[in-house]
Amino acid sequence: ASLPPTEPLAIVSLVSAVRGLTALPGLGSVVGVVTGHLALRRLRTSGRGGEGLAKGGLVVGYLGIAIAVAVLVGLGFTLALRAAG
Repeated sequence: ASLPPTEPLAIVSLVSAVRGLTALPGLGSVVGVVTGHLALRRLRTSGRGGEGLAKGGLVVGYLGIAIAVAVLVGLGFTLALRAAG
């Protein structure tokens, strides 16, 4: 029994999301989330594999977005405190 071919967008999702944590903060995470959702939609009808890759891309992508937002909020608070004090 051979495995079904992997949905390419699932691979793109995970790779982009990981890049969003390393080389492309924010942007890679967003690409990972978008392609992860697109991959899951395609997987419902295509019979291809890669659901775990797509879900992994979503988890890592959303985590990267949360980290980026937290950093920006922290930076904003720091700048506001310096300006006020």
